[in-house]
Amino acid sequence: MRTLSGKAVIPVQKKRKAGLATVLLIVVPLLLLGVSAVLGIALTRQAKAALTSQIQARMLDISNTAAAMLDGDSLAQLSAGDE
Repeated sequence: MRTLSGKAVIPVQKKRKAGLATVLLIVVPLLLLGVSAVLGIALTRQAKAALTSQIQARMLDISNTAAAMLDGDSLAQLSAGDE
């Protein structure tokens, strides 16, 4: 493009503001990603605590069963050389 003086004119591009659709297209997925991360961390911690509690309860049940099966009088009569 040239003007009457013969100099070239470079068209100036206007800065466009981000439209509502563009902002929502960026913000909503980021928000969903953040919420998913927070929920994932919270549920992982809760599951870990529940599993730990269940394992400890199961170990206690096993040790109580083993203790009930032992005869204390027989154990008292054992000495170091007995096999």
